[in-house]
Amino acid sequence: DIFANAAMRFMEAHRDEPFFCYVATNTPHTPLEVPEEWVAPFHGTGLSDGEAKLYAMVKNIDDNLGKLLAKLAQLDLDRDTVVFFLTDNGAGGPKRFNAGLRGFKGSVYEGGIRVPLFVRWPGRIAPGGHCERLAAHIDLLPTICEYAGVKPPHAPRIDGRSLAPLLDGRTGGWADRTFFTQWHRGDLPIPRESAAVVTERYKLVLQRD
Repeated sequence: DIFANAAMRFMEAHRDEPFFCYVATNTPHTPLEVPEEWVAPFHGTGLSDGEAKLYAMVKNIDDNLGKLLAKLAQLDLDRDTVVFFLTDNGAGGPKRFNAGLRGFKGSVYEGGIRVPLFVRWPGRIAPGGHCERLAAHIDLLPTICEYAGVKPPHAPRIDGRSLAPLLDGRTGGWADRTFFTQWHRGDLPIPRESAAVVTERYKLVLQRD
């Protein structure tokens, strides 16, 4: 709630100029401290108390995202604003919904690293589209730069690729890519710890379970 309210104040203050607003919530996550009015609808559904609180956090994010989109419309900015929604990793444990994917947070299987990316830009990006091409968080910077009409910096070298052609429906000529992902605790990679090489068709996994 704090993040969403601050974001709406920011949009109000900068409504007459181009702006970039990054809203990174700290939920759903521990500690599981959630007002009871958000948890109440999930009681009696077969979920544990902890699970009910986690899904209450998800519902809270849904509602706040709705408020942010409504604020853009109220300010008459929705057709001039591209909105990206994504998460940082897969579900955080075996009792969380993971769409049938293998593994969870901390794994380099799809359940640990595959996340949703929803992009909304009324009048520019057709609603209801679906793209299966390989992409990652490193593609957001060049994508945002292209849509904003800004040239990305030359240094340091940017590994990402603008997703604008895919989002605009121009999928022809999109070359295959190879992504490398690795999971560990701490600031330095650990040799032979969980890692994967991913292409459009194949995935090579080194997973220490």
